[in-house]
Amino acid sequence: MLQELLAIFAIIFISQGVQTITGFAGTMLALPFLVLIMNIVDAKVLLMFVGFVWSIWILREEFSYINWQIVRFVCLIMPIGMLLGIWLTGTISDQLLLWIMSGVIILAALYNLLLAKYQKSNSAEKPVTWKGILIVLFAGVIHGLLIMGGPLLVLFVNEHYSSKESYRATLSLIWILLNLILLVSFMWQHVIKIEVLALSAYSMIPLIVSMIAGNWIYQKVDNSKFTTITNFTLLLAGIMTLFK
Repeated sequence: MLQELLAIFAIIFISQGVQTITGFAGTMLALPFLVLIMNIVDAKVLLMFVGFVWSIWILREEFSYINWQIVRFVCLIMPIGMLLGIWLTGTISDQLLLWIMSGVIILAALYNLLLAKYQKSNSAEKPVTWKGILIVLFAGVIHGLLIMGGPLLVLFVNEHYSSKESYRATLSLIWILLNLILLVSFMWQHVIKIEVLALSAYSMIPLIVSMIAGNWIYQKVDNSKFTTITNFTLLLAGIMTLFK
């Protein structure tokens, strides 16, 4: 039990440290490894609570940087996909969910790595297209299924942000709003266990340490380099999950 707890703490520390630097990828990094220790539903509930605390901590300092136009658009389109994903959750096996997860991880990581070669440090804001609508809608489906719509949503936000601070703050607020939908869904399905609530409370220790360390790196080092490292790690996690 102690070894499992320490392993969970290590996963939370590393994944949320990376998320603090990049603004995303925490759940994508953590979930493939958490499902080796606990069932996928409990892992999703744990990461939802961890995500709440992480997002609130980020917004505490960067609320003024939020891009409200992106928030309004995402919160209009993405919940539609999430409701579909939540509805599909009870009809798809855990193994199939893991295959879907690994496929999305690999494709998103490869896309992000290729995109990074051509992406400028500050992307010019562009009007929303049908492609953007479809990406955000599908991100909602995946987030409803596995709480891992982040990389797909990032593909959209990459074209509509003005600064590093705006990027991270906007995503943080979106995670809070989407996790609220998941919280209602979990409560409706009666899948939140006392044991997972206790584990979530204990996980605040590695989470706080990871946020402090990650934010120090975020302030000191070029964020684009860590985004590349994140996507390589995502690619590795996807491959490991695919061949699990």
